[in-house]
Amino acid sequence: MEVSRQQIEAVNGLPAGKRYDHFIKRIVDQEEVWSLYDGGWAVSSTTSGAQSLPVWPAREYAELCKAPGWSNYQPKSIDLNTFLEEMIPDLAEKKINIAVSMLPSGEAIIVNGKKLVEDIEEEMQNYL
Repeated sequence: MEVSRQQIEAVNGLPAGKRYDHFIKRIVDQEEVWSLYDGGWAVSSTTSGAQSLPVWPAREYAELCKAPGWSNYQPKSIDLNTFLEEMIPDLAEKKINIAVSMLPSGEAIIVNGKKLVEDIEEEMQNYL
């Protein structure tokens, strides 16, 4: 399902908490997460060196965030079950957080894998 420029601007203009809620609802509904990939997943770093994997609810959001260092990266979908069962545990083991709904400015909602899994599973209860 394609996301319009108008919807992207509306969602990106939401406060962080509402952007996070939108992300959770959308990925559970679509059963996929998007990130940037080029032989490996894009990882962002803070000035303190903490790393995080940027993820978005749709391809169009990821496309907007191809930073200069990620110009060769392309949006790639990740099946929600693969994300939950394989990627998040791997990220946790490597002490890499998740940067949810990163904006083109680089601002993101940084969460750890445990919190993200809990929130996704809670939303999944609405689909039973």
